[in-house]
Amino acid sequence: MHAKYAIQSYILPRWIPRALEPRLRQAAKTRPVIVLTGARQTGKTSTLLRLFPQHALVSLDLPTEAEQAEKEPRRFLQRHPPPVIIDEVQYAPGLFRHLKAEVDANRNAHGQFLLTGSQKFTLMANVSESLAGRADIMELETLSYAEIRADLARDVGISPSTANQWLSLLEASGQVVLLEPWVSNRTRSIVKSPKLYLADTGLLCALLNIRSVADLDRSPAVGAIWETFVFAQLRGRERRAGHAGSLFFWRDRTREVDFLVDAGGRLELFEAKRDGKAAPPWCELLPGLGLPQFLPQVLRQHLVHGPFPHHPPVLHHQHPVGHGPHHVHVVGHQDV
Repeated sequence: MHAKYAIQSYILPRWIPRALEPRLRQAAKTRPVIVLTGARQTGKTSTLLRLFPQHALVSLDLPTEAEQAEKEPRRFLQRHPPPVIIDEVQYAPGLFRHLKAEVDANRNAHGQFLLTGSQKFTLMANVSESLAGRADIMELETLSYAEIRADLARDVGISPSTANQWLSLLEASGQVVLLEPWVSNRTRSIVKSPKLYLADTGLLCALLNIRSVADLDRSPAVGAIWETFVFAQLRGRERRAGHAGSLFFWRDRTREVDFLVDAGGRLELFEAKRDGKAAPPWCELLPGLGLPQFLPQVLRQHLVHGPFPHHPPVLHHQHPVGHGPHHVHVVGHQDV
């Protein structure tokens, strides 16, 4: 039987149109497979369900579904025939070869398999091996400055230029901070829009009605809050060192560095993961993937993980690029 999943829980009561939507619609007309990557809670599943309401949905976050997709991929695809959205597909790497066979059996059918995944490195390895030439790969970011500005303008009935002025006032008053993408003459970020962060994680939690540690642990926004916290720590560190303007992010279509510090051409790369999991080992995969092309300039790579510092301080696990010791560096403390 073709399993059905209720989609109401995935659809937000107020929808903010995403800049990627036109590309997704177009890709569904020309490619049999779309792979949508991005961090958890960026809206991957909600976006696909909104754009393609006739597609069924199966999530491999469910252990039973993931197990069958991995161990019995033919049976899994019989239960979930196209058109279908397969969520968190990286949990079943054995499924990809069978997806290739399904696609090759009917190459004229487009937009049949819409795949999402939040572990980009694992996902890209499987896509490159089994679905090369069959899939269009895109990444859904967190809400951009431009998307927030446009949504603010629609909500309160003002022009985008007025919304931009309001956000500029918030920036000038220190309530929000814009993080610019890093570029150089040897590589450039595909993403041009800055990322927007609230300057105070306490204010962010208050706006999200998070009143306790338990609320924080249960919140679907905990990953974004952790990233905001790490950003605040790094920004403070650079400002205290007199290096204002040295903190950036880097992102292209399929790859991302959460935070990048440029110290006179020598770079530090930071991945913010509250649970400490960068899968597979983030610092080892960067060179193998050619991410980024400026790797000879990289001084250190860091995995920054939790818990939030109502417990011990934040730890930065440093991984020098060359053959060197494994360092642990303690960075600051700030209440949420």
